[in-house]
Amino acid sequence: MKNKKTLIIVLIALLVFALAAGAYAAVNYGSEDDPLVTKSYLDKVLRPEIEMELENELNMAITQLEEAGVDNFVPLNLAAGESLSLSVGSEALLRSGEVSASGGFVDTTEGSDTANGTIIEINHLYMALGVDAKLTAESEALLLIKGTIIE
Repeated sequence: MKNKKTLIIVLIALLVFALAAGAYAAVNYGSEDDPLVTKSYLDKVLRPEIEMELENELNMAITQLEEAGVDNFVPLNLAAGESLSLSVGSEALLRSGEVSASGGFVDTTEGSDTANGTIIEINHLYMALGVDAKLTAESEALLLIKGTIIE
């Protein structure tokens, strides 16, 4: 019987202690002096994880773009009279034939703007500047294209 009373007293004391500890934690939970998440946790744990995840996502996107040929020159044959439109920043290099440019191209080889209707030079690199940048084959032509062809 004495053991039961002692056990009950110990259990009550533990319960009071647990309630007091819980009340103290509730009052001091996430204060300005003791925030819920510390700056050191953000700097040492969370930030490196986020940076690594972002780097992995960027590397995957770069790999997908490279596989899609956006970062490589792709050969393209045009028959006389055919034309293609390029997105801004796309590049074209004429290897053979005659092609006229319209809608805004710059000859990056010479560093000069290209007027509408100009026949572009063979082995010169041209960059599309306008949203309506268009190349039209005057004769059968072989072009190397890097970037996006607009349908």
